[in-house]
Amino acid sequence: MDEPLSLTFNPYGLGSRLKPEDAAEFQQRQIADCDLAEGVAAGTRAPFERLRAAFAYGVLCYDV
Repeated sequence: MDEPLSLTFNPYGLGSRLKPEDAAEFQQRQIADCDLAEGVAAGTRAPFERLRAAFAYGVLCYDV
């Protein structure tokens, strides 16, 4: 099931709804290049990776 609110976020800001598969790809690209510096502790890396996954999942579940 797609989430109508999250489908309105597109490369140009808020606007017309994207197809669910396009919205998922767009959201994944937004977070894909966000990497932590090598010196960041493992205790910070694990929660960051969970948040990265939740960000992309927001296409399906806006409440996340």
